[in-house]
Amino acid sequence: MRGSLSTKREAWAGCLTLPRELFERHGRLCQRPVREAESLRGTCQPLHPVRLSGTQLLAEDAQAVELVLTWHTLDSQAEHYGIHLGDGLRLYVDNQAGRLVLWRRYPDEGLDGYRSIALPGAEYLTLRVFLDRSSVEVFVNDGDATLSSRIYPQPGTRRLSLYAAHGEAVLTDGSLWTLA
Repeated sequence: MRGSLSTKREAWAGCLTLPRELFERHGRLCQRPVREAESLRGTCQPLHPVRLSGTQLLAEDAQAVELVLTWHTLDSQAEHYGIHLGDGLRLYVDNQAGRLVLWRRYPDEGLDGYRSIALPGAEYLTLRVFLDRSSVEVFVNDGDATLSSRIYPQPGTRRLSLYAAHGEAVLTDGSLWTLA
């Protein structure tokens, strides 16, 4: 697969995702990665609790990673906070709109847009994020919601960071794994 080519230019569209387990919780259909996805995990970098304002670098060159983050939403007062991969991908909580936003901006691919979901009304928000060379998959609160998308970062633009803008965000727990 030639990950650097746009699906629009190649006249096809799609996103091959991780195998998922479907289950019912409180009358709702939920989905999460199959347990076997954990066998892809390599080195683990624990993320310690932090009151974040500004940016914290997680990885200089995130090629294939799994990131698990738990945010304390009630104590996080930043206007928006989350992660960014280079300048092209941002996954963040928009506190003003009450939404989780997946935003992509890749001008060479003609992409500048977002999709979003309403934030769950819980005190904690846990995000399990899989990033590889051409896709991102986000599992919210152990399957309550998912977001998947193609991404088009160029070599040298894969700095993965946590951030909080215009205020403080509270990360209570987290881990970053390299993936095989």
